[in-house]
Amino acid sequence: MPDTSIKKGVFSETIMVEEAAHILGISRRYAFELARRGELPGVRRLGGGEGKRGKYMVSKILLEQWLAGKNVLPIDPIL
Repeated sequence: MPDTSIKKGVFSETIMVEEAAHILGISRRYAFELARRGELPGVRRLGGGEGKRGKYMVSKILLEQWLAGKNVLPIDPIL
């Protein structure tokens, strides 16, 4: 399988925010709120622009590390 990651090893496995919400046991709405505020680890917004919706993706690896209690630093600020 080819590596389509944005940063090698960081985004090689991504999930949708809805799936992250399910894993965390929180509502979809709250998961999107956390993603927009930059409080959900490993989130990257794809597409969208000023006044337009983008698609949020979550690094499954970073989410799992965060759940395991590891300190996960943000990759880039969400714009």
